[in-house]
This record gives sequence, C-alpha cells and structure tokens, in this order.
Amino acid sequence: MDTMPADHLWYPPERSRASRIVTKPSRGGSRVTIVAGSPEREFHLESHLEAKAAFVMLARRETVDLWEQPPAIPYEDTDGRTRRHTFDFLQTLRDGTRVLVAVKPWRRAIEQDLPRTLRSIAEQIGASGIDVADRVALLTERRLGRDTVHNARLILSARRDVDPEADAAVAEVVADLHGETTLRNIACTSGFDGRGFRAGIRLIAAGRLVVPKAARLAPETSVRAAHQTTSEAE
Repeated sequence: MDTMPADHLWYPPERSRASRIVTKPSRGGSRVTIVAGSPEREFHLESHLEAKAAFVMLARRETVDLWEQPPAIPYEDTDGRTRRHTFDFLQTLRDGTRVLVAVKPWRRAIEQDLPRTLRSIAEQIGASGIDVADRVALLTERRLGRDTVHNARLILSARRDVDPEADAAVAEVVADLHGETTLRNIACTSGFDGRGFRAGIRLIAAGRLVVPKAARLAPETSVRAAHQTTSEAE
C-alpha cells in the first residue's frame, strides 16, 4: 500500500471553544464560522465584524492564543445589580498578557455606552482579583479597514503553505538586502516568483521584513529588511 508523506496528510480542524453558540442571529445580524490558527480550529463568530477582528488578531505574531466567546464575566452595574458580560474574544499575547476584547460597530458601542461598561468591568476585575485577564479592549470597524483585513487574511493564508525551498531562497535574498525594494523584486531574485511572494509575506509575518509605510500587501509593496536601521534603508 502506498503511503503519503506526513506533510501531505489532511487533518480536520479542531472544534470551536466558544462558551456559547447562538444558533438564531438577531435581526440584521449574522453567524460566521472560519477556520484559522495553528493548529487550525473552527471559530464560531456572531458577526462579519467579529470575523474581521479574528483575522487581524490571529495574524499578529504577538498573538499565541485566541478564544472566541469565552465564559461570561460577572460584574455589578451602576445600580448594584449583578450582570454578566460575554466578551467576543480572549486574546493571549506572547508576553503572557491576556486581553478581553469586545467587538462592536463604533456607533452602536456609543449608543449602548459600551466604553463605560467595559471600564467598569476592567476596574472590577482588577479590584476583585479574579484572574481572567490583564486588560479590557474595545475593537471597532475604525481599526479594521479593508487593507488591514486584506493583509491579515493574506498572512494567514501564506502561513498555511509548507514551502521550505522558497522560504530558504527568499531568506537568503533578504539577508543581503540593502535599502528598500519591492516584494516582487525579492521574489524574482529568489527565482521562485509567486511562491517567493508568499514566502516574503511569511517573513513580514515573522517580523524579518518590514513594511515602512502602512500599505495593502501586494507584489509592488515596498519593504526593507528588519535588521536595517531606518537610515540604512534610505
């Protein structure tokens, strides 16, 4: 019987860790399931905005874990009543910092006075000594623009590739890089063209290539090696 190399085997994604699964969306709402992360896992999300937030947070190299719909946090409202709030994500960073993240359209967040609620929860978590997170954050569409989400999705897609040949060739080009150049030039110099472009994206994700100015990642995007100082790149 023929055998298949281990890196060609397909494994189903791990199941979602969400503490709640809302099967019926609210009016005007939606439910989204994405597969991402390493190892790959299903993420059950309650809106397209949450999906965008998940892509962006997962693409950050500082993120080591992302838990959607973690268990609800109890808190007291301004009338002294005990309430429970389910955050959209619990993000764990490489330095161990844990961030409870609420995702909401900006206008709706203001209408619901969500920033005030989140500040109150953050204060109570700190005062009670409940060891669930180090800080609380609000993420809106203002920080989830088209280019930001595009770049995150491209990074996550490129990370799924297994291409040590292209990675090694592109890394060699970057090691000798002086000044700024484009991802296309790096890919062409490596001799791997499209595969070299995606290898370059992986180097950006790893922090070994730097995009000097915020831009949509594309073959013509200018980059420089992370080991160069700003003056060396100019």
